Amino acid sequence: MDDDRQDAQRGEGSQLDDAESLARRQAALRALVQRQTQLPQAAGAPPARSATRAAEPAKRPRGADGGSKRGVLVGGSILAIIVSVALIAVAVVNLGARRPTTTRHSAPTTAKPVVRLDPLGDGLVCASQIAWSPDSAQIAALGNTQTCSPSSESAQTSGLFIYDARTGKLVQQLQPDTTLFGTEAVQEAIAKSESSPYNSPLVTYTDLVWTPDGKALLLPYSIETSGPKDTVATFVTGLMRLGVHSSSLSRVWLDSTHPQQTGVPERWDLTSGAPTTLPAPTVASAYSWASDGSLSPDSATDGGAVGSPAGGQSFTIWQPGYLAYHTVPNVDPTKPATVWPTDILWQPEIMPLSPDGRYFSTYFSDQFATSISLTPPSRSVAPETPIAPRDKALLALAQQMTQVSSPDPQAAILVAWRPDGKLLASVNFDITGPQGATSSMFDVSLYDTSTGSQVKQLSPDLPALNSPNVASETLLWSPDGQRLLLQDNAHGYITIWGPGALPQG
Repeated sequence: MDDDRQDAQRGEGSQLDDAESLARRQAALRALVQRQTQLPQAAGAPPARSATRAAEPAKRPRGADGGSKRGVLVGGSILAIIVSVALIAVAVVNLGARRPTTTRHSAPTTAKPVVRLDPLGDGLVCASQIAWSPDSAQIAALGNTQTCSPSSESAQTSGLFIYDARTGKLVQQLQPDTTLFGTEAVQEAIAKSESSPYNSPLVTYTDLVWTPDGKALLLPYSIETSGPKDTVATFVTGLMRLGVHSSSLSRVWLDSTHPQQTGVPERWDLTSGAPTTLPAPTVASAYSWASDGSLSPDSATDGGAVGSPAGGQSFTIWQPGYLAYHTVPNVDPTKPATVWPTDILWQPEIMPLSPDGRYFSTYFSDQFATSISLTPPSRSVAPETPIAPRDKALLALAQQMTQVSSPDPQAAILVAWRPDGKLLASVNFDITGPQGATSSMFDVSLYDTSTGSQVKQLSPDLPALNSPNVASETLLWSPDGQRLLLQDNAHGYITIWGPGALPQG
């Protein structure tokens, strides 16, 4: 019997060396402890041995009677419990030493080199305005949730989607139309019009700008209603501030100064909500804010940082925009405009906001755009004193346009400077396709502004067209200069290149 018991215990001990079955060893050890703690059924039954003494002869105490013998057995069981528990601890430690160790490290939380957003898939059919948040962490996309055709637009069709720029995740949706048409002053303006009951008001948002604190977005707007025989019954312009996380920040202001005019230089005071007509700023390459909200020419050094018009004390005109041919309308409206290929115009897209978030200017987007001729000197169809190109990269692109034998009046080169001014990104696109099908092929080229040489070319990974929209692009650097965004309505995607995909320095 002792030999059998010893063999069984040896078998149990051998299980401790089996590195492939932790569960079975622990179960065997627990069973051993359980046997050690059980009292014998009969007074003369031999106590179970400790696993450490399995090879030694059994040494049973010889008591004078059953009671003393039972007391010895209980004492031996207690000792066995202590020894067995120690054995379990040793076995688990040994097993941990014998098992191959696998250290798990948490995955780094760095952003992907390239992130693709899918506004179209999220319900934004036609994105019209894109804006980076001041901290470069989020993207705001404004557009229509039903169509890209202005003739089909109606109230309650605009959407504003906010994305995480590092992950591409949609984090918030806002409805600017709800705020705009829910304003009593707007309702009264529309009610006073002679608009047709069958036509819904047509709203257009001309820009999208984050406030410096990142808590709200500014949306200049116009509302048009149709009267009898498609005449314009009402044309309302104004500015809306839309709170991102709190509706208490939302405000809607109407422009009562010149509601029937467009392109009039304005300054909006966001404290009082009143627009003020200002004299046009002097043509210059850089501006700074005055205390009264006016803009004056700044002596910014050429070739340096371009500055931020959204919350910067000073900024240059070298902001996202496009190069275009200077065109002269034809006397016959049925014929295309005349192109002056020697005059390349610069169209910046600027709506400056003072650093304290109080003053907002809508002048540049409407008035300043076509007043600059880059190269070569003007033929009197452009300003008498055209502003010179900022850098060699811009000059090279402008010269490239003058060398085209048959310039297309609609051709343009979309460009954007990195905030430090050292890199210039540009988009050249072609519209091609069999049997008249529309497709869009994009390449983004990066140029060293000091030399004009190309340093990198980026090709967005765009799948087959999933939208019939006409190609319409936006090219924007993030405020920190770490990411570059390309938005394409033809495909419906937004591509963001980040660290790892862009050149450093």
